[in-house]
Amino acid sequence: MIAAVEVKCRNMTMDTLVKEFGKKWLVTADKIDRCVNIASSLGIDFRGFLYLVPEKMLLVVPIWSYDKGYTCRIDREVTETQATVNGGTAFRENAYIHLENVKAIREV
Repeated sequence: MIAAVEVKCRNMTMDTLVKEFGKKWLVTADKIDRCVNIASSLGIDFRGFLYLVPEKMLLVVPIWSYDKGYTCRIDREVTETQATVNGGTAFRENAYIHLENVKAIREV
């Protein structure tokens, strides 16, 4: 193993991600913390994979490195978001991952 990975698939374009979401990816902060703990215990890195369906594009985001710690900017804030894919609302601490060091892989 070389990395633990958080995987998400979103039905949005890169343009929407940039203009409407400030080029930040929302992930529950608790999930980030748990993934970092697991990666740390295994001695591996932690990355995020965000697939943008309309673009057929995979964004690979280095989030945490076993050697260096966090490798991206993350804003944390308690906000109201959708509770699950089935709807509902939840107030919880969320992590807004800045997609600055992202690698884009486009399907051909």
